Amino acid sequence: MTNQLKRKASASFLKTLKRKNWLWHKRLSHLNFKTLNALSNKELVVGLPKISFSKEKLCAACEKGKLTKSSFKSKQCFSISTPLQMLHMDLCGPVSTPSLGGKRYILVIIDEYTRYTWVFFLRYKSDTPEEIINFIKKSEVLNGQLVRSIRSDNGTEFRNATLDAFLCDKGISQNFAAVRSPQQNGVVERKNRTLCEAARSMLSESNLPTYFWAEAVNTTCFTQNRSIIVKRHNKTSYEVFYGRKPNIGFLHVFGCLCFILNDREQLGKFDPKADEGIFVGYSLSSKAYRVYNLRRKCIDESIHVKFDDHKTSSLSCDDTELHE
Repeated sequence: MTNQLKRKASASFLKTLKRKNWLWHKRLSHLNFKTLNALSNKELVVGLPKISFSKEKLCAACEKGKLTKSSFKSKQCFSISTPLQMLHMDLCGPVSTPSLGGKRYILVIIDEYTRYTWVFFLRYKSDTPEEIINFIKKSEVLNGQLVRSIRSDNGTEFRNATLDAFLCDKGISQNFAAVRSPQQNGVVERKNRTLCEAARSMLSESNLPTYFWAEAVNTTCFTQNRSIIVKRHNKTSYEVFYGRKPNIGFLHVFGCLCFILNDREQLGKFDPKADEGIFVGYSLSSKAYRVYNLRRKCIDESIHVKFDDHKTSSLSCDDTELHE
């Protein structure tokens, strides 16, 4: 009988403690329990009972009033061990000002293992599936590695019948970030910001019109692949992807004044041999420089270029008569 009384007394005492526990939580405007314990243990206030405050269940009022998004912790272990095993993708745009070629969207693709990045410029959002399909086909042939999975957001440019049919046929799995959770696609979201911020800085430095944004983003991607160090490997993305150190001795300042050899036209005896131009990047299809020819008002690709990295050439924002 004595044991039963002790158990009842103990249960009654615990019930009283729980009641006080939540009572003071509510009295102090739903204060968190860590602070409640600090106030009690350090005797920072008078009138608060010296008990151990604990949150043994959820407070519905706190959840409704204080709930925040879950945190996204960095990955500590890596399951990807080869290039192209997983690709991160995102479509950025539309950009308010069309590029030189009339493009408004940027498709960014990042290899998870090497963090090597590719950018593609699209006129319409609906061009995305075709661009991804062509990229996967070419990458698998050129690199001898198979793409196994793709991670992207829930946009219709990635979730459509055309792309689904191709990926099912290739056996490639597709992982989607949860709705309104861009952090789950954080690798490429952060890269978007890095590319755009660098491109914005380059356009500002060179005083070029905004319609050169695609050239600036493309140049940024080219240089960052050869300069940003991948923490996991302590090497550049280029070295991890291609197995050799990148050569950056041929790089020049975006937007600098340059002179391109005129080998397209029949010149007179005393006609100028070179045209003045603006350096706007590097060709991805050949080992050549991309130069905006001020006389012809178009982009030329050539290796016969002389650069003045310390000077920029003026270009009027009204000069919109452009041709690729």
